[in-house]
Amino acid sequence: MEKKKRKHFWRNIKVKYKLTISDESHLQDVFSIRLSKLRVIVAGVCLFLFLFFLVGALIWITPVKNFLPGYLDAEFRKDVVNYSLVVDSLSQMAEVQEAYVDNLKSILQGDVKADTVKSIDSVQYNLDFTELHRSKREEEYRKDFEEKEKYNLSLYPENQVSGGPNFFPPVKGIITAKFNSLESHFGVDLVAAENQPVVAVSDGTVIYCGFDMDVGYVIQIQHNNEFISIYKHNARLLKKIGDAVKGGEAIAIVGNTGKITTGAHLHFELCHKGSFVDPEEYIVF
Repeated sequence: MEKKKRKHFWRNIKVKYKLTISDESHLQDVFSIRLSKLRVIVAGVCLFLFLFFLVGALIWITPVKNFLPGYLDAEFRKDVVNYSLVVDSLSQMAEVQEAYVDNLKSILQGDVKADTVKSIDSVQYNLDFTELHRSKREEEYRKDFEEKEKYNLSLYPENQVSGGPNFFPPVKGIITAKFNSLESHFGVDLVAAENQPVVAVSDGTVIYCGFDMDVGYVIQIQHNNEFISIYKHNARLLKKIGDAVKGGEAIAIVGNTGKITTGAHLHFELCHKGSFVDPEEYIVF
């Protein structure tokens, strides 16, 4: 019984039907086509597959994919972060301008004396903040301390490496990206305060100073025992090619230069005999 139903089904699905379009005024066939249920099903499946692959191709080769979950590319994500920072900065500037206008309005209305404008304008981000002025003695102490510590080479603890020089950490910061040769990340990323000094990890000679569109201001130093240290994304370079530097001496300023960066940090690389090595194996950060 089941076999007869199956044969009946296939016989029924293969039955051909004739679709005809006729000219009613002349009683002539203008167009005709023979169809079966099987052909209609096959044609429908083919049309569905064609549309499916067409839509998939359009999504893959056009920017539409950036609006789908999981397809946001790195460049677009970087732009979003940068624009968010710009909006945040503009918001802070708007708050400052609003505070300034409020202060000026109060002065024009006679609510605030003119000689208090400076103290009011100095409180830009927090109007409830009470400014504490440094004493002359404190200012002299700070200035004296900063002058003494400016070139103090004992700022960082040394790390003795077997067969290599004594290395200093290039900055005081936190490692956010480690050395990974499989991902072509041949150094470590150290997040540090903007405008913090970058120091030479050891005695050596500056062999390169320049600017790269991707990694910003770069400086390279040749050390003993065929070591080369590389410092990227600097805001400013303090040395030039040919300068002799001491370990712990300031050579650059931490920055956020170059396209491949998302904030103030130092990308530090270390080479030994022409090959990149993991800096964490030689330096205690």
